[in-house]
Amino acid sequence: MEGMTPNGSLAADEAGNLYGTTQLGGAHNLGTVFELTPGGMLLVLHGFTGDLDGAVPLAGLIRDEAGNLYGTADKNLMIQQIQGGSVFKVTP
Repeated sequence: MEGMTPNGSLAADEAGNLYGTTQLGGAHNLGTVFELTPGGMLLVLHGFTGDLDGAVPLAGLIRDEAGNLYGTADKNLMIQQIQGGSVFKVTP
């Protein structure tokens, strides 16, 4: 399932692809990391599970020189704390 409720800034690569996050959607409805190509193709790169990867990312992504994407997710559903969260890395 595609993501819903995109938020945060987008990261771009040299080929013109844009990368971002959504708060909801994905297989578990806990948010996604997506890629939008210059041709308009939308790819879901990661669907959050609420496990160690967290859930409900609320910020955009940063991209390093190797092309890896980094961001934060609001909640870790395995930890019963409202203020839990995680930092994640996605390699497209």
